[in-house]
Amino acid sequence: MNRTVFLKLNYIFVLIFIYLPIFLMVGLSFNESKYFNQWTGFTLQWYEQLFQNQNILNALYNSMIVATVSTFLSILFGFGIALYLFRVKNRFTSFVEKFIYVPIVIPDVTMAAMMLVFFIFLSNYLEIKLGIATTIISHTAFNISFVTVLIGSKLTRKLRVLEEVASDLYANHFQVIKQVTLPFVMPALLASVILSFVLSFDEVVISMFVTGPGSTTLPVYVFSMIKKGVTPAVNSVSSLMLIFSLILVTGVLLLSRKDNLK
Repeated sequence: MNRTVFLKLNYIFVLIFIYLPIFLMVGLSFNESKYFNQWTGFTLQWYEQLFQNQNILNALYNSMIVATVSTFLSILFGFGIALYLFRVKNRFTSFVEKFIYVPIVIPDVTMAAMMLVFFIFLSNYLEIKLGIATTIISHTAFNISFVTVLIGSKLTRKLRVLEEVASDLYANHFQVIKQVTLPFVMPALLASVILSFVLSFDEVVISMFVTGPGSTTLPVYVFSMIKKGVTPAVNSVSSLMLIFSLILVTGVLLLSRKDNLK
């Protein structure tokens, strides 16, 4: 068999393996029947029921709050760390550069257990209850590393030269950041915003450990629905989450492509 043909068949097989379950789930969310083994007609009733389910709406509200606030905090701290690592070079920053990858490579369940233990420890000294606040803190701790690495990849020698030129032209520190640094890293910054929001909005494992009564996020609620069996309602809410995530991820890819073309 020709090598090109083999690679093409392998590519097609991978695409089918990845996307067939997605199309199947989305398609069944419009099935009038509650059973997967028969198609009885097209319907939107399962989507209508979603927007009438107060528990799902509350979980969606919690997810939006957590994702929005944790994204803001992740960008704030992640950008600061990336800028510090870029401008300061010593043994400490060398250690931080290696340590910053830890939250990315460790399993989610390990990160979740660490955060839960941390909150339990703090509860001995402070009045802390698991809820929206603890979920936001946990998601922020998880997302900071992604933001730091993504923005840090944009902080190159070219930016250092531009900043030095701006300083030579009598620009102060604030003006350098506003007129040079921020415009230079803006594509990576916007991509970090979208990526952080997606990671936080879709997070299940960490959220399951650190949420409390009344603060359940949408992915955790969907997971609890699956325990009772995969129903058309599960397919519907999962399809909406999938579409929403794909739109945001597409935004990241477009921003990255735009950044690479510069």
